[in-house]
Amino acid sequence: KFLYDTAVRSLIHLTAGDAVPGPYTYNRFWFRDACIMLNALLTIGLSGRCRSHLDSFSKRQTSSGFFHSQDGEWDSNGQVLWIKNRYRLLSNSTVPPYWLASIARGAEWIRTKRVMHNCPLKIEGLLPAGFSAEHFGPNDNYYWDNFWSVAGLYGAADTLEAGGMHAAGSAARETAVDLERSVLRSIGIVAEERSNLAIPVSPNRRLDSGAIGSIVADYPLQLFTPGDQRILDTAEYLYSNCLQKGCFFQDMIHSGLNIYMTLELAQVFLRAEDMRYRELLPSAATFASPTGQWPAAVHPNTHAGCM
Repeated sequence: KFLYDTAVRSLIHLTAGDAVPGPYTYNRFWFRDACIMLNALLTIGLSGRCRSHLDSFSKRQTSSGFFHSQDGEWDSNGQVLWIKNRYRLLSNSTVPPYWLASIARGAEWIRTKRVMHNCPLKIEGLLPAGFSAEHFGPNDNYYWDNFWSVAGLYGAADTLEAGGMHAAGSAARETAVDLERSVLRSIGIVAEERSNLAIPVSPNRRLDSGAIGSIVADYPLQLFTPGDQRILDTAEYLYSNCLQKGCFFQDMIHSGLNIYMTLELAQVFLRAEDMRYRELLPSAATFASPTGQWPAAVHPNTHAGCM
């Protein structure tokens, strides 16, 4: 309860201006962090504060429809479209009309960004290589980007249709279905190549700690049904090979014990009614500071921050 209450106070503090993931060295806006933080605001009932942030997102959208906070990251459009639909659903509010054109342009950006020609079949239809969530490793066609885009497109379709823009909503839904088909085909090809249903971080990589990015399809996006074998096999790989001292250890870029990734893995187990989520929670709590905070990555030997 102490850690939860502290997290709520921290969330309010970190969304007083731009939504930023930290008060000092990480005091910078990223769509990736902001959208997750705004989802948390929604779930604790602060929909008004969430709305004020969502209103500002269009100022960061380029003329091409790209929601831009950093160059070369292809997850942001899906995240923005997803959280705007979440706001509509969880606040029981009508989306303001001035959001709709921005949402339609954001969905169209995803459609035009996809790689459609002169590429291997397991890449065809996916988003291009980018550095995405930077802790996954070097530039690649990350499933993370594509899962967010699928969920965002479905969310955009629902929002646009609810707002009366049926043609734009239909176009977004058509792109969502086609992109989802491309992603699942790619995952199937990789599974056949490796005789393993677990989903790597990209179609070009073996299973490694970066596969933590692929479970976003289960939590928070719920693109797969609870207990889907592909997700469970991915979670099993991460649980069996990537834990140190009871927490998820990311050995690329962050190079430390990562609390939010540990909790994401716990969410996957919880959604599948797998009791191993109860092992991960106290392990994560163990590394909290006396004031109920964590660094982005915890040094496994000193237990202090290394990122």
